[in-house]
Amino acid sequence: KILGKKEGETMKQMIVHTKLMPPQFGPIIFAVPIIRSGGENVYPLEVEQCLLKHPSIMEAAVVGIPDMYWGEKVTAFLVTLDGNSIEDTEITDFCSQYLGRYKIPKAFYFVNELPKTHVGKIDKKRLKEMGVQKVRE
Repeated sequence: KILGKKEGETMKQMIVHTKLMPPQFGPIIFAVPIIRSGGENVYPLEVEQCLLKHPSIMEAAVVGIPDMYWGEKVTAFLVTLDGNSIEDTEITDFCSQYLGRYKIPKAFYFVNELPKTHVGKIDKKRLKEMGVQKVRE
């Protein structure tokens, strides 16, 4: 079992970092989720941190949604402070100040609240399912 690997996630979706510890402990493996979009690695945490700098965004979660062209499409689920949606172009322009073009989400979905697990973490598996459902609509 790999520390940090979630059930159902494949190693293809993960980048594994190893840090050598003293010999009695052996190597410690840390897995960081990534989105593979157009042959590039996109770290969801980096995109989320950028989105949270926007003054109207209260919560953000970024997931990769399967896409025929990109492999995975960077998709953001956002909760705004006032409950209103923001123009996609405004968010895209804002993100372009901090992120490379390939890291900027291709789709934005505004929700009242992000789904959480029983321990209070954002449930990215459910968000991914919601994103796939929205693409089919």
